[in-house]
Amino acid sequence: MGTVSLSWSKLWDQIVGSYRVDAKLQILCQKIQEHPELHPKYSWDGRMIRRLGKVVVGHNEQLNFVFQNHLSTRRGSNKTKSDPEGCIDKQGGISR
Repeated sequence: MGTVSLSWSKLWDQIVGSYRVDAKLQILCQKIQEHPELHPKYSWDGRMIRRLGKVVVGHNEQLNFVFQNHLSTRRGSNKTKSDPEGCIDKQGGISR
């Protein structure tokens, strides 16, 4: 089995890149910017979408592999994969 080595900055770049290929997240991003009051659980910081403070991840096979095999499960449901600081949301709604 090979090892995966990703710096956090590369990981963040891949997360942002996943938005470009995920039509649902593109629409959500636009809606959050136009009417943030209609999406109180989501926020846009100019680069990333967050849901309840956690970064939303789009569909990306490499990111899925990293989250499923290299990042621990924490904070509640075993479906929530989070980074060591607990700021990546892989659960609920559009973010999966």
